[in-house]
Amino acid sequence: MKLDLVTNLKKSGHILLFILIYFIFAKISMFFGISYGNVSPFWIPAGIAVSAILFSRIYLLPGVFFGTVFSVATTGVTLPVAISLGIGNFLAISVFCLAFQHLIKEKMFLSSPGLIFKFCIISAGSSLIAAGIGVSSLILSGYVQVPDILINSLTWWLGDVAGMLIIAPVIFTWSTLTKASLAKYIRIEHVFFYFLLIIGSMLIFSYSTPYVFLIFVIYAAFRFSARHGTLTVLIGDLIAIWSVYFSQSVFFGSSVHDTLFSIQSFITITSITGLFLISALHERKKVMNELQAAKRELEDRVANQSLTIRERETRFSELVNAMRSGVVVYRPTHVGVTQIALQKNYSAYFGL
Repeated sequence: MKLDLVTNLKKSGHILLFILIYFIFAKISMFFGISYGNVSPFWIPAGIAVSAILFSRIYLLPGVFFGTVFSVATTGVTLPVAISLGIGNFLAISVFCLAFQHLIKEKMFLSSPGLIFKFCIISAGSSLIAAGIGVSSLILSGYVQVPDILINSLTWWLGDVAGMLIIAPVIFTWSTLTKASLAKYIRIEHVFFYFLLIIGSMLIFSYSTPYVFLIFVIYAAFRFSARHGTLTVLIGDLIAIWSVYFSQSVFFGSSVHDTLFSIQSFITITSITGLFLISALHERKKVMNELQAAKRELEDRVANQSLTIRERETRFSELVNAMRSGVVVYRPTHVGVTQIALQKNYSAYFGL
């Protein structure tokens, strides 16, 4: 009983901590809201909730509901609307949990493009629930007009999808993969790369075609690892949102909704591209390692066979030499001596 009580208290503490984290990052996401307070270019708490599922913390699901209610209630909407939004997010993450357990069944969803495809489908499908319930609640309460239902549903949905596709891989890769020791010049290369990433992204999102940013994603995925690939996507997308919110940006459209849709499309495309690239390289590396292991095993087997053949040749040579020495000492008048010599030679050879 005491053990159950301690376990329950520990889980309750985890839920309270999760609610606090969810609330903080929900407020951060709302701070960058472009159209109105409850719509963000990407919903960070969705990725945090998905990460909890990936680490088998299903008991944290109630925290999704309470975290959403507390964070949305601070934006000025009524409590019933906040509760409905909390239900929508809770159902979305619950559906994600069930689908993930049945379709992917393993934590290493970055290990192959096939698993990434399933991860994207699950994220997109479950996010439809939160978007549908959320926008419907805002329309019924008069916060959103009926003609704007489509664009608001689309941007809400893309925000949740982007949060799952960006935040969850970053948390997963930096929390689970082992940290390998790096040479000094590699660490210097990392610092130089991230410096260029920040400066280059600012310039790209202000004066150039935004998809030039994919050069950094490709380089990080090929040159470094899955960790740095996911982190590169996150940093680039944050800078893209920053450029829209605080300065002139290439994402600006003819209306607020056009701007929001433009940057959300960029975020979603870059995150999906990065994930597929990372998974393809991971699968390629795995195949190469398996081929190298098979090659080493084959070489060891050949070496062992060669050694066995050489040993047999040596014994055969010794046997022939023993037979020759026996024939040389053979004399008809000393048959017994010859038999004894041969017997000694064979006994010495076979260890008798």
